[in-house]
Amino acid sequence: MEEQQQHNKVLVFALVGVALLLVVGGVYYLTTRSGESPAPETEEEITEEPGGGITTGGTEMFETASGLTFTYPDTYTAVSPEMLDLSAEEVVNLFDKDDYRELMESTEPREGPTAITLQVFDNPENQAAGEWIMEHAQTVNYNPDLGRLQPREIAREDGVAYRFTGLYEGDAAAFTAGGKLYLFTVTWMGPNDQIREDFEGVLSSISVN
Repeated sequence: MEEQQQHNKVLVFALVGVALLLVVGGVYYLTTRSGESPAPETEEEITEEPGGGITTGGTEMFETASGLTFTYPDTYTAVSPEMLDLSAEEVVNLFDKDDYRELMESTEPREGPTAITLQVFDNPENQAAGEWIMEHAQTVNYNPDLGRLQPREIAREDGVAYRFTGLYEGDAAAFTAGGKLYLFTVTWMGPNDQIREDFEGVLSSISVN
């Protein structure tokens, strides 16, 4: 009888020990889990275009000497060439940056790439845009055989638009303001070229001070 009681005491102590081990282990587990560092955040991936350029959707602004401003995509570079045509007071070309870099790096004679161009002409008599274009048709590459001038509002001013052709196909839009005639043109190789859409964006951004 006494031996049986001794056996029961040993069994109780053993069970208590196991319970204590479980409690201590659980506390240690919870403590170490609460002290873990949070998982590092995943960095946002920058999207690159197939050509290697980073898509930013940014724009640049250009201002002429006469105070006209417009914006254009930052995938273009603005270049003011030496004045070969003395009839224009100011000229600026917008070239796709990759196209312009290839042009500058070329070691062989080649044609220039397509471009968006602004030419500023003096218009002291404040002629309407259509009248001025027809009077200076050769200067601005207007050929009535390709179609009549079409009315178009630009920067809240009455202007005209027309098509032209040469090395490339082209669209033109002109208006007058402040004694100047502003002629915007775009040359392109295919009717769905991105440059035509960018040209429309340039026209819609024009502001005349």
